[in-house]
Amino acid sequence: MAKSFKGSGRAGECEDSRIYEGSGLYRNVIGEYHDGTIYKGTGVYKTAVGEYHDGTVYKGTGLYKTAIGEYESGRVYQGTGLYRSAVGSYDYEPAAAAALLLWDELT
Repeated sequence: MAKSFKGSGRAGECEDSRIYEGSGLYRNVIGEYHDGTIYKGTGVYKTAVGEYHDGTVYKGTGLYKTAIGEYESGRVYQGTGLYRSAVGSYDYEPAAAAALLLWDELT
C-alpha cells in the first residue's frame, strides 16, 4: 500500500521501494529508496542524494552529508533541534518524509 507525503506545495507516494510524484493513476516515478538511502532515478541510472535514519534526514551521503530536517509522529520538519519548523506530513514511512525534504534533489 502506498504511503503518502505532502507539504510545501509538493505531494507524492512511496511504494515498493519507489518514490512517486503525484498519486493514484497520475503519478510518475522520480526515485527509489533502499536501506536508509534516497536515490534520484531508478535502476542502473540512479544516484544517491540523501539518507534518513533515527528521525533525521540528511542531504548527501557518507562523510559528505548535512542534516536538513527531522520526521516524527507523522510530521516533517525543516531544520533540526530548536530551530525546526513543520513543513508537511507523511504516512509513517520514513522514506516518505525524506522524499519530501529532498524533493529539490529528486526533481
